[in-house]
Amino acid sequence: MKIQKKISLGVILTVAGMMGALFLALGSFISSGFARVEKADTEKNVFRVVDAVDASLKGMQNSLNTWSMWDDAYNYVKKPTVAFEDSNMGASAFTGMNIQVLVFANNDGKIIKALGYDKAAGKLSSVPNSLLERLQKGQPLIVHKDLQSVHRGLITLPEGVLMTVAGPVTNSDVTDPYNGTLLFGRWFDGDQKETLSKVTHMTLDFTPTEEDIPGVIIEPKSRDIISGTTVIKNLDGKPALKVRVDLERAVARQGRQTLQGVMIALGLIGVGLFLVLSLMVNRLIVSRVVSLSSQLLAKNMSFDFSMPTVVPGQGDEIAELTESVNGLIAAAQQVLGSISETGK
Repeated sequence: MKIQKKISLGVILTVAGMMGALFLALGSFISSGFARVEKADTEKNVFRVVDAVDASLKGMQNSLNTWSMWDDAYNYVKKPTVAFEDSNMGASAFTGMNIQVLVFANNDGKIIKALGYDKAAGKLSSVPNSLLERLQKGQPLIVHKDLQSVHRGLITLPEGVLMTVAGPVTNSDVTDPYNGTLLFGRWFDGDQKETLSKVTHMTLDFTPTEEDIPGVIIEPKSRDIISGTTVIKNLDGKPALKVRVDLERAVARQGRQTLQGVMIALGLIGVGLFLVLSLMVNRLIVSRVVSLSSQLLAKNMSFDFSMPTVVPGQGDEIAELTESVNGLIAAAQQVLGSISETGK
């Protein structure tokens, strides 16, 4: 193999090795960086859903406060009247506040009024005993540390998971000691799930659970979908709802596009580096060696050593080699001249 081909092959292998190593290093750095960003983004969206559930509860709490801090409700707990019930506890009250459960209980745990609302039938219904039992005397839901405190969260019942707010009933000026508890509830059903999906603009799945999940579990489902799963606990501090968020892997897609861009850029750099190195090697070494070889071959064929060998460039090893060759030719001419004179 000629030296030019050997050098070209060496340059190709060197450049390819350098670009390959650089791509692996950059690829690993970029991939890990985008993976961290994707994980953080997924966790952020999962917590957005948890916050959306709490925001829904806060909205229900605002409705509760308008009732629990109200003279008419305060007097109703003292002395229940049918007139108050007829004026305020119709189906329109439930639809207007978007609730499905309303319960008044006094401080002794006596249920004054308990009403449910069947959305499908569009009429009032009963309240499950499993909930009423949690409003008995001594139960946490009817104990309040002050007039502003509210129990807000989820309650796990055999009938399902109930979004619940319960607060003390006091007068409109919030000055009298509370004489009872008012509870509003909304079942965590398909309608609630759909509402949260629309609010968050995400694909969500909610499942009642007793299994605890520490933090958020991130799991790529496919090349294009990633899911984040966590648990919302109930008022008892136990797991109540498993929340799963399915997201498009926009960050991962951006990472792949970035890697492709890096690969193309490194490929172009590699080609450019190869061309520059090849040009330099050809101009500084190969072409001059070829020129020196051609001139010596011509001299050998013509046996004419009168003209010195000339190679472009000065001050480097090839120039020194050319001078040495010219010196050797001059010495040979002198020897041949001496032999010629002696023969004469």
